[in-house]
Amino acid sequence: MKQVLSILVISMLFFANALADTFTSRVTGEKFDGYIVQKTKGNKTQVRAERKSPQYLNLADYTIDRNYIGRKNKVVAFSIDHSTGLLCQAEAFEKALITASNQGPLFVVIEIDVIEVPLDVAQRIATAIIQLETCQTIAYVKGARFGGAFSAGATIALACDKIYMQRGTAIGAAGGFAALSTPAPGKEELDAWKDFSITIAEAKKRPALLVRAMFDKSLNIVEIEHEGAKYLVSQKSTKRKTKIIRTVSDQGSLLTLTADDAVLHGLADRVVTGIDGLYADRLATKAKKARDSSMVKARRQYEKEGRSLDRVLSSVDSRKERVEALLQEANNLERDIRRIGGPLYEKHRYQYRSSDELSRHQLRKRMNDERYDILIQAMRDLRRIGKDYRKAIKIAEKNLDLQLQAGGLQAELDEAESTFNRLNAQVQNRDRNRNRGREY
Repeated sequence: MKQVLSILVISMLFFANALADTFTSRVTGEKFDGYIVQKTKGNKTQVRAERKSPQYLNLADYTIDRNYIGRKNKVVAFSIDHSTGLLCQAEAFEKALITASNQGPLFVVIEIDVIEVPLDVAQRIATAIIQLETCQTIAYVKGARFGGAFSAGATIALACDKIYMQRGTAIGAAGGFAALSTPAPGKEELDAWKDFSITIAEAKKRPALLVRAMFDKSLNIVEIEHEGAKYLVSQKSTKRKTKIIRTVSDQGSLLTLTADDAVLHGLADRVVTGIDGLYADRLATKAKKARDSSMVKARRQYEKEGRSLDRVLSSVDSRKERVEALLQEANNLERDIRRIGGPLYEKHRYQYRSSDELSRHQLRKRMNDERYDILIQAMRDLRRIGKDYRKAIKIAEKNLDLQLQAGGLQAELDEAESTFNRLNAQVQNRDRNRNRGREY
């Protein structure tokens, strides 16, 4: 798994860094400005240029230089925050990111202020970012509720082409989600995520040693000076006479860097006072700013569907309780039918308000009729339970997260149908016996 993730990251980043916006034909030398869209036909990719119809080109036939020429004066922003925790949100992000990049914006901003993102959600978001081949991605670590990009949020920031950090924020503790997640990821899963994060850092030419320290509390990272150059190394590997400038990461805690330190050590690119500073630095002050709301809508839809699912399952629970009570009553009657006599005889004769002397056979017949009436009532409820379970499964199938929460619904439906079939067989057998005169 670790090797697969690493190969995936390297291959995606290779192609992503090769794409840009001024195209020069290797054969004719003809130039034009435009932008690449994530649509393909065979080995050709769609390219859009101003005042031209979209065309499919073999990009290997062109040299391509990245710039703003030919792009729309627009920026699209996404937000990764405390509300980001659902697979349906990751799915919405994947689709919306492609849609946004296909509009030809100057760049895409990923605003990050988060202390916890579930590993499966974070992996899909980070992968979607590094797979984006047509548009530059810029992480903006902002100071809001949490004041930084922590745990898996740090890896999401590392996946972006550039990292801007608002002054006063921090980034790190990339392995911290292990203590926050429920259930906690296993060692193999955590190791795969660490390797995934390190591979991203290396591909983006960021210090992988610092990323290791965000996962490994045992690392003690120091900055040293050697022959006039500065390096980051593990203190264990330093020689006695090596000049240590500063300690970057102490043993015993996962590395977290302030915005200034992250830039100083090459993990981030710029410290800004706010988002306007990012736009100014990227020459996008006058660009149209758009904010994508797909993830917010996905959460709202999940909550709406979750409420619908809860209502259906609440109805199922009350009907299951009634079925359980009915079946218990039917079982009690069946037991008394087999043991009728003495006090049980008087109890049931009084229950039927019969002033006449009833033979045991007659009493058993009445009790048996009552028992089957109860079974038929239970079957009606079971039929409705089955209908509600099918409705619940249909609701859950619309949403990735509800599918996981409601994974046992099919088994519950199968059990309800099995019970219905068993009771139905008993009722049909009783009807056959009655027709043959074999009933009590």
